[in-house]
Amino acid sequence: MTEQTLLKGPLTIAYEKEGAKWYATALEFDLVGIGSTRKKAGEEVKQLFREYLYGCLDEEGPVRFVFPAEASVWNSEDKEWYHVTVSLSLPKSSRKEIPRSLNLSELKSQFRNRIESIGLVPAGV
Repeated sequence: MTEQTLLKGPLTIAYEKEGAKWYATALEFDLVGIGSTRKKAGEEVKQLFREYLYGCLDEEGPVRFVFPAEASVWNSEDKEWYHVTVSLSLPKSSRKEIPRSLNLSELKSQFRNRIESIGLVPAGV
């Protein structure tokens, strides 16, 4: 059975166009996607974020999860906000043990081997 759990802390993506290229920055993590369109840059940064999160889960010991972008990037007027979700595969008997939201450290210690996917849901949905 798959259960979806919300990770605490949002993901904010700021967009900026320079010349023919679009840049999408995940502000809380200073990850940058680049594309020929706004949509392509956004999809790239979302994929980079998923890879980053999986990488954090593979690290031993405590995780320093957030590495914010420079202050000037935060001033962008073109932003989108997301909630980060994790789909966990758990036996039926474990369903009542699943919190509706988790910190990354809790996800790493308790549910790391049961992650099926990491998703982004637009805030306000």
